[in-house]
Amino acid sequence: MNKTKNSFDNNWEQLVYKKKLQINKYPFDKVISLTNNFIHKSKIKKLKENALELGCGTGNNLNFLKNFGFQKVFGIEGSKSAVKVAKANIKSSNIKIIEGDFINIPFNDKYFKLCLDRGSITHNKKKEIVQILNEVFRCLKKDGIFISFIFSKLDKLYGDKIKKKMRIKVEQELETTFLSFQDVKKLYSKFKVLDITHDIEISKTHKITKAMWVIVAKKK
Repeated sequence: MNKTKNSFDNNWEQLVYKKKLQINKYPFDKVISLTNNFIHKSKIKKLKENALELGCGTGNNLNFLKNFGFQKVFGIEGSKSAVKVAKANIKSSNIKIIEGDFINIPFNDKYFKLCLDRGSITHNKKKEIVQILNEVFRCLKKDGIFISFIFSKLDKLYGDKIKKKMRIKVEQELETTFLSFQDVKKLYSKFKVLDITHDIEISKTHKITKAMWVIVAKKK
């Protein structure tokens, strides 16, 4: 593992989880569908494979991953408040939550079959994202799957950031990187990319566009 400074943005603790925001109880629908589509359920049970979530928040995806069939499931989260809630919600002794930073993943090489990033690494500077992706690559097994959600430059928050408008969204209080399609292809080039989806939601009522890249990749 590379020795590097902690990159966790403490605003997640102070502005989000300590204020009881983003306390999610259920797994995200796309996490469920993508895991089902790209992971062979019976095979991971037979081979006793492990899974990791980066920035697991309050642990809403961890129970799903364990129920799906992974032998051991780990989450890494930098917020003390989120870790406390997550530990109260986990339903298996084979789910472990580590309070820390995932710029330096504390596991051996080739340990995981699946690594999940549900919009966590996007809240880092681009140079730190490069370091994190190198760590993901290192700790994934050959043919291991990486599912990653990262903000697109078509998101309204990016437009607000460029125009220097008033901060009105939680994400704007946090370090956030927005990517173009070319940025995505370059950043994830170490992996074999299986699928890239541009997930765009437009609220006509509130005139807000939410946009994220959803990347499914495999360790070559």
